[in-house]
Amino acid sequence: MNHFLLFKVDDKNFGLNLLNVERVVRSVEVTPLPSSQEYLLGLVDVQGSVIQALNTRRLLGAPERDIELSDQFIIAKTSGHSLILVVDSVFGVVEFPLKNVVAGKREAVGPGYVDSVTRFDDSLVLIIDLEKFVSLLEHTETLISEPGSKKIKYICD
Repeated sequence: MNHFLLFKVDDKNFGLNLLNVERVVRSVEVTPLPSSQEYLLGLVDVQGSVIQALNTRRLLGAPERDIELSDQFIIAKTSGHSLILVVDSVFGVVEFPLKNVVAGKREAVGPGYVDSVTRFDDSLVLIIDLEKFVSLLEHTETLISEPGSKKIKYICD
């Protein structure tokens, strides 16, 4: 069995392996950065750690809009750093039997960060591989905060 956090962006359902999820919180103010990458909304102070908030709507191909009070932040971890995915809503944690999660070929499933597809409540759920998702972003210089650190450092390939 695999456990996934299911969330919605626009009218699409996505899943994220629960091992990549630190927690889910309500949206708060994001401090924008001047001249930042278009996929970076800005920075958020989460209990003393500065974490970058990604423009999840842009990255997932949804129409852009301002962050709303009803939005939620998924604080996710990968490769030693944390990031925030801004999503419309979170359904919760769902357990899928491995036989129900279908790995797909890139051309059949979509962008390179979509690892597999499954069905939940009569709709498809695109399972995101967070490592691949972040690696697509790291081809350019980005701001990252290490967990527990109050300093921001630049990382790039």
